[in-house]
Amino acid sequence: AAVAAGSSQDESADGADYLLEELWANPAAVGLGVDVCPWARLQSATTRWRGRAERIFSERELDEFQDALAIPWAAREAVLKALGLPSILGAPLAQMNIERLKERKGLRYAPTGTALQLLHERGVSVTLRSWLLEDVAIVLATCEDATVVRAGHCAIRAERTTGDLSLGARRTAERAARSAADSAGITVADGVWSGGRNQAAHWSGVPNALVSLSHDAGVVVGAALLAVA
Repeated sequence: AAVAAGSSQDESADGADYLLEELWANPAAVGLGVDVCPWARLQSATTRWRGRAERIFSERELDEFQDALAIPWAAREAVLKALGLPSILGAPLAQMNIERLKERKGLRYAPTGTALQLLHERGVSVTLRSWLLEDVAIVLATCEDATVVRAGHCAIRAERTTGDLSLGARRTAERAARSAADSAGITVADGVWSGGRNQAAHWSGVPNALVSLSHDAGVVVGAALLAVA
Protein backbone atom coordinates (compact mmCIF):
# COMPACT_ATOMS: atom_id res chain seq x y z
CA ALA A 1 0.00 0.00 0.00
CA ALA A 2 1.13 3.54 -0.65
CA VAL A 3 2.29 5.57 2.31
CA ALA A 4 3.19 9.22 2.65
CA ALA A 5 6.84 9.82 1.96
CA GLY A 6 7.33 11.92 5.05
CA SER A 7 7.05 15.37 3.47
CA SER A 8 4.43 17.65 4.96
CA GLN A 9 5.55 20.69 3.01
CA ASP A 10 2.89 22.52 1.08
CA GLU A 11 5.45 24.21 -1.11
CA SER A 12 8.75 23.15 -2.66
CA ALA A 13 11.98 24.97 -2.05
CA ASP A 14 11.92 26.48 -5.56
CA GLY A 15 8.40 27.89 -5.16
CA ALA A 16 6.43 25.16 -6.92
CA ASP A 17 3.20 24.13 -5.18
CA TYR A 18 3.32 20.65 -3.68
CA LEU A 19 0.49 18.39 -4.90
CA LEU A 20 1.34 14.85 -3.84
CA GLU A 21 4.15 12.58 -2.76
CA GLU A 22 3.95 8.84 -2.14
CA LEU A 23 6.42 6.05 -1.46
CA TRP A 24 5.74 2.33 -1.60
CA ALA A 25 7.48 -1.04 -1.90
CA ASN A 26 7.34 -3.13 -5.06
CA PRO A 27 9.89 -5.98 -4.98
CA ALA A 28 9.02 -7.22 -8.49
CA ALA A 29 9.27 -3.87 -10.30
CA VAL A 30 11.79 -3.71 -13.15
CA GLY A 31 10.55 -0.62 -15.00
CA LEU A 32 8.28 2.37 -14.56
CA GLY A 33 6.72 5.21 -16.49
CA VAL A 34 4.54 8.16 -15.55
CA ASP A 35 2.35 10.52 -17.55
CA VAL A 36 0.07 13.47 -16.84
CA CYS A 37 -2.85 14.51 -19.08
CA PRO A 38 -5.31 17.41 -18.60
CA TRP A 39 -8.99 16.46 -18.36
CA ALA A 40 -10.00 19.22 -20.79
CA ARG A 41 -7.81 17.96 -23.63
CA LEU A 42 -10.09 15.03 -24.46
CA GLN A 43 -13.45 16.30 -23.24
CA SER A 44 -14.42 18.45 -26.22
CA ALA A 45 -15.85 16.42 -29.11
CA THR A 46 -14.38 18.89 -31.62
CA THR A 47 -10.69 18.62 -30.73
CA ARG A 48 -8.22 16.54 -32.71
CA TRP A 49 -7.17 14.85 -29.45
CA ARG A 50 -10.72 13.62 -28.83
CA GLY A 51 -11.00 12.41 -32.41
CA ARG A 52 -7.76 10.49 -32.10
CA ALA A 53 -8.87 8.96 -28.81
CA GLU A 54 -12.13 7.77 -30.33
CA ARG A 55 -10.18 6.02 -33.09
CA ILE A 56 -7.80 4.35 -30.62
CA PHE A 57 -9.94 3.51 -27.60
CA SER A 58 -12.22 0.50 -27.47
CA GLU A 59 -15.99 0.90 -27.13
CA ARG A 60 -15.67 -0.33 -23.56
CA GLU A 61 -13.11 2.37 -22.74
CA LEU A 62 -15.23 5.09 -24.30
CA ASP A 63 -18.19 3.91 -22.24
CA GLU A 64 -16.33 3.39 -18.96
CA PHE A 65 -14.33 6.62 -18.99
CA GLN A 66 -16.61 8.96 -20.99
CA ASP A 67 -15.53 12.49 -19.87
CA ALA A 68 -12.43 11.06 -18.16
CA LEU A 69 -10.60 9.92 -21.28
CA ALA A 70 -7.44 11.54 -19.95
CA ILE A 71 -7.05 8.43 -17.77
CA PRO A 72 -6.66 5.78 -20.51
CA TRP A 73 -4.63 8.25 -22.56
CA ALA A 74 -2.14 8.88 -19.73
CA ALA A 75 -2.12 5.16 -18.94
CA ARG A 76 -1.02 4.26 -22.48
CA GLU A 77 1.78 6.81 -22.37
CA ALA A 78 2.91 5.53 -18.96
CA VAL A 79 2.93 1.91 -20.14
CA LEU A 80 5.04 2.79 -23.18
CA LYS A 81 7.58 4.53 -20.94
CA ALA A 82 7.64 1.63 -18.48
CA LEU A 83 8.37 -0.77 -21.34
CA GLY A 84 11.15 1.49 -22.60
CA LEU A 85 9.49 2.27 -25.92
CA PRO A 86 10.63 5.68 -27.22
CA SER A 87 7.46 6.86 -28.93
CA ILE A 88 3.77 6.22 -29.53
CA LEU A 89 4.61 6.04 -33.24
CA GLY A 90 4.16 2.46 -34.34
CA ALA A 91 2.94 1.35 -30.91
CA PRO A 92 -0.15 -0.92 -30.80
CA LEU A 93 -2.24 1.75 -29.09
CA ALA A 94 -5.60 0.27 -30.05
CA GLN A 95 -4.63 -2.99 -28.34
CA MET A 96 -3.40 -1.36 -25.12
CA ASN A 97 -6.76 -1.53 -23.37
CA ILE A 98 -7.33 0.08 -19.98
CA GLU A 99 -10.11 -1.10 -17.67
CA ARG A 100 -11.56 0.25 -14.44
CA LEU A 101 -11.42 -2.10 -11.52
CA LYS A 102 -14.52 -2.81 -9.43
CA GLU A 103 -16.15 0.28 -7.97
CA ARG A 104 -13.68 2.49 -9.88
CA LYS A 105 -10.99 2.10 -7.25
CA GLY A 106 -8.19 1.41 -9.69
CA LEU A 107 -7.08 0.53 -13.20
CA ARG A 108 -6.08 -2.66 -14.97
CA TYR A 109 -3.95 -3.04 -18.06
CA ALA A 110 -5.71 -5.52 -20.37
CA PRO A 111 -3.70 -5.71 -23.62
CA THR A 112 -4.59 -7.86 -26.60
CA GLY A 113 -2.83 -8.92 -29.79
CA THR A 114 0.61 -7.40 -30.35
CA ALA A 115 0.48 -5.44 -27.10
CA LEU A 116 -0.08 -8.65 -25.12
CA GLN A 117 2.61 -10.47 -27.09
CA LEU A 118 5.08 -7.73 -26.14
CA LEU A 119 4.53 -8.49 -22.45
CA HIS A 120 4.95 -12.21 -23.03
CA GLU A 121 8.22 -11.67 -24.92
CA ARG A 122 9.62 -9.63 -22.05
CA GLY A 123 8.25 -11.87 -19.33
CA VAL A 124 6.61 -9.01 -17.45
CA SER A 125 3.20 -7.82 -16.33
CA VAL A 126 2.04 -4.22 -15.86
CA THR A 127 0.41 -2.63 -12.82
CA LEU A 128 -1.24 0.81 -12.95
CA ARG A 129 -1.69 3.43 -10.24
CA SER A 130 -3.58 6.68 -10.75
CA TRP A 131 -4.07 10.04 -9.06
CA LEU A 132 -7.03 12.15 -10.19
CA LEU A 133 -6.48 15.83 -9.48
CA GLU A 134 -8.76 18.77 -10.16
CA ASP A 135 -7.46 19.49 -13.64
CA VAL A 136 -5.27 16.52 -14.61
CA ALA A 137 -5.01 12.76 -14.44
CA ILE A 138 -1.70 11.20 -13.43
CA VAL A 139 -1.02 7.53 -14.18
CA LEU A 140 2.05 5.51 -13.23
CA ALA A 141 2.81 2.12 -14.76
CA THR A 142 5.24 -0.40 -13.34
CA CYS A 143 6.58 -3.40 -15.25
CA GLU A 144 6.92 -6.37 -12.92
CA ASP A 145 8.84 -9.63 -13.16
CA ALA A 146 7.57 -12.26 -10.72
CA THR A 147 10.95 -14.05 -10.77
CA VAL A 148 12.77 -11.04 -9.32
CA VAL A 149 13.45 -11.08 -5.58
CA ARG A 150 14.85 -7.83 -4.23
CA ALA A 151 13.87 -4.71 -2.34
CA GLY A 152 12.12 -2.32 -4.70
CA HIS A 153 11.44 1.26 -3.61
CA CYS A 154 9.02 3.33 -5.74
CA ALA A 155 8.28 7.02 -5.28
CA ILE A 156 6.25 9.67 -7.06
CA ARG A 157 5.96 13.42 -6.58
CA ALA A 158 3.80 15.99 -8.33
CA GLU A 159 3.97 19.77 -8.16
CA ARG A 160 2.33 22.74 -9.85
CA THR A 161 4.61 25.40 -11.29
CA THR A 162 4.50 28.49 -13.46
CA GLY A 163 8.16 28.18 -14.37
CA ASP A 164 10.05 26.07 -16.90
CA LEU A 165 8.12 22.79 -17.09
CA SER A 166 11.03 20.67 -18.32
CA LEU A 167 13.26 21.91 -15.51
CA GLY A 168 10.44 21.54 -13.01
CA ALA A 169 9.82 17.94 -14.04
CA ARG A 170 13.50 17.10 -13.58
CA ARG A 171 13.58 18.68 -10.13
CA THR A 172 10.45 16.79 -9.17
CA ALA A 173 11.96 13.51 -10.40
CA GLU A 174 15.08 14.26 -8.35
CA ARG A 175 12.91 14.64 -5.23
CA ALA A 176 11.21 11.33 -5.97
CA ALA A 177 14.58 9.63 -6.43
CA ARG A 178 15.79 11.10 -3.14
CA SER A 179 12.72 9.71 -1.37
CA ALA A 180 13.37 6.25 -2.78
CA ALA A 181 17.05 6.46 -1.82
CA ASP A 182 16.23 7.59 1.71
CA SER A 183 13.87 4.63 2.05
CA ALA A 184 16.65 2.29 0.94
CA GLY A 185 19.27 3.92 3.16
CA ILE A 186 21.36 5.02 0.18
CA THR A 187 23.36 8.24 0.11
CA VAL A 188 22.36 10.72 -2.59
CA ALA A 189 25.02 12.65 -4.50
CA ASP A 190 24.87 15.84 -6.56
CA GLY A 191 23.79 14.52 -9.93
CA VAL A 192 23.51 15.55 -13.56
CA TRP A 193 20.88 14.66 -16.13
CA SER A 194 21.34 12.75 -19.36
CA GLY A 195 19.05 11.21 -21.95
CA GLY A 196 15.71 12.60 -23.01
CA ARG A 197 13.84 12.71 -26.31
CA ASN A 198 14.19 9.14 -27.64
CA GLN A 199 16.38 7.99 -24.75
CA ALA A 200 15.34 7.24 -21.18
CA ALA A 201 16.08 10.09 -18.79
CA HIS A 202 18.75 9.37 -16.18
CA TRP A 203 19.86 11.29 -13.09
CA SER A 204 23.28 10.40 -11.72
CA GLY A 205 22.46 11.52 -8.17
CA VAL A 206 21.05 8.04 -7.54
CA PRO A 207 22.91 6.04 -10.23
CA ASN A 208 20.92 2.82 -9.89
CA ALA A 209 17.49 4.46 -9.93
CA LEU A 210 15.15 4.40 -12.90
CA VAL A 211 13.34 7.71 -13.33
CA SER A 212 10.38 8.89 -15.37
CA LEU A 213 8.96 12.37 -15.72
CA SER A 214 6.08 14.19 -17.36
CA HIS A 215 4.63 17.68 -17.48
CA ASP A 216 1.49 19.31 -18.85
CA ALA A 217 -0.88 22.15 -17.99
CA GLY A 218 1.48 23.53 -15.35
CA VAL A 219 1.78 20.21 -13.50
CA VAL A 220 5.16 18.47 -13.26
CA VAL A 221 5.50 14.86 -12.17
CA GLY A 222 8.53 12.73 -11.38
CA ALA A 223 8.72 9.06 -10.42
CA ALA A 224 11.61 6.83 -9.40
CA LEU A 225 12.29 3.14 -8.91
CA LEU A 226 15.27 1.99 -6.89
CA ALA A 227 15.90 -1.75 -6.67
CA VAL A 228 18.35 -3.08 -4.08
CA ALA A 229 19.50 -6.70 -4.22
